[in-house]
Amino acid sequence: MRVEQQATAQTTLGLELGGGRGDGADPVGVTGRPGWLLAVRGYGRSAPGGHDNVAGTYGVGVSVLSTGTVTGSVHLGGAAAATNDYLVPTLQLSTALAVPLRPGRPWGAPARTPATRLWLALDGGLLVPIGDTGNVTSVDLALALAAGAGEVMAALSLADAHRF
Repeated sequence: MRVEQQATAQTTLGLELGGGRGDGADPVGVTGRPGWLLAVRGYGRSAPGGHDNVAGTYGVGVSVLSTGTVTGSVHLGGAAAATNDYLVPTLQLSTALAVPLRPGRPWGAPARTPATRLWLALDGGLLVPIGDTGNVTSVDLALALAAGAGEVMAALSLADAHRF
């Protein structure tokens, strides 16, 4: 869930709360319980004056896993969009540094321990504005690669944004 505020004519700031649950958090036989993740992130987008189709993106966050792992992260990127009133394609290139602040127990099968990772990401999306309401429905696909670690992540999201 996100809450966002237009801070200036060129800058939007927001707070994001996320979470998840899965079966692979603990090695087989350790607890027998599903694992969970809770994350909070502050973020922003800043566009150069007079341009609504490009922006710099940035953020800082922290996540906690049921294994006791606590991770901090920072994000920096750039985004572009073909703005119009009907279908808005978007593309973002970014990098994020994730650093374990507290390692916690190993998880998964085979068991893994957290490590500092530099992620490189490509994110494409399609926004569908809903008339003049300011509301937007979107679909987004992100692919990320952990530099030097050979790890790849893919994420698909569907969202609906409302203005109040």
